[in-house]
Amino acid sequence: MIKYETTENKYLYDPKSIDEIINLINSSNYYDEGYLTQENVSMLVNTINNFLNNIKAVPHRIIKEKRETEEEAREYFGQDFIQEFDDLLTLLDKQETIVSIHGTRPSVCPIICEKGLQYKFPSLDSTAVQQSMAYGQHDMHYESFESLLNWGHKNYKGLVILAIPYECYYKEGLWNHFQYTNSSAYGGQDYRIDPDFIAGYIDVNEKKIVINPKYNRNHNYDEYEKDMDIFREKVGMDNETIRKQIIESEKLLSSKVVKNNLPSFNNEDKTIDLSMVSGYIEILIGIFNSIKFGFPDGMTEDRYRNFLEELSNSFSIIKKSIPLLKTQAQLEQEQQRFDAFDPLPLQSQTESDNEDFDWSFDDWGEDVVQEESKSSKFM
Repeated sequence: MIKYETTENKYLYDPKSIDEIINLINSSNYYDEGYLTQENVSMLVNTINNFLNNIKAVPHRIIKEKRETEEEAREYFGQDFIQEFDDLLTLLDKQETIVSIHGTRPSVCPIICEKGLQYKFPSLDSTAVQQSMAYGQHDMHYESFESLLNWGHKNYKGLVILAIPYECYYKEGLWNHFQYTNSSAYGGQDYRIDPDFIAGYIDVNEKKIVINPKYNRNHNYDEYEKDMDIFREKVGMDNETIRKQIIESEKLLSSKVVKNNLPSFNNEDKTIDLSMVSGYIEILIGIFNSIKFGFPDGMTEDRYRNFLEELSNSFSIIKKSIPLLKTQAQLEQEQQRFDAFDPLPLQSQTESDNEDFDWSFDDWGEDVVQEESKSSKFM
């Protein structure tokens, strides 16, 4: 990373205004149809607009970092390093392997080469980044030395080179389940990529490639577990078929003219689902809390841009929903119409219907009782 001094804006806001927004949402029940009205949502929108309109941009000097360009990275590593790395990749490609890189501290790399790469779960993608190259057809020429110089995970300067055989993608296991701690959820490392899969490592600070003496293309896959991400069982597959598929795929990609045929969506054309508006309002709590607690003294330019991006979708839908919502007057009219249609309670209907009916036993008559008594003798 290149450090440099520059001037950028810091975006200051009124803490009371952000508290007002959070408290307004927390103290209201927008999930209640009787509260989700034009008036109440308009009040929330106006409060947020007031907060946004009063943010002040104040210039100040800061130290920032930027990633080197590919040209600068190549200049950093030097031609000898670049040629050595390309030669190693070409060798590993001819051995029918695909390279993945795991970032760590340089001091840890020799230990990994000696003992293997341990992890919680049998997932290569969670430990390493597969390198995208034209495998299987010609000499390899790496095209992203900038990514080696500025590794995406914590900018690590120790890069372990894993050579994953083709067969681990369709037939064989990769991970040695070497222990059972039952504590993977708490950081236990029960799985290991053994040293013979590790070709070596790059020390970015020293600009050198160290070959692992334990690396061996021939592996004993007995009792190895298959990777949960990269493995896809394919009956009848072999390494030669994979090589041909890689070559054909590469040719197809290089011959295609990629066009952006995705339909364009205009927010004006979107149908707003009013049942979702309450959820969008609730999303705002997290957005504003992240500013309140994460940037109490003001937002950096990057955070301010991210804040506006996070806010834009939910806030836009909330604003557009206002004319579609009912007003308080409309709700009151609906309630009045409902109250006007006031049927008698069930108990009152029963009492009224039965007022003229005499439930006394005499009304049934003696003859009925006697007749039933006679008929019972023949049962």
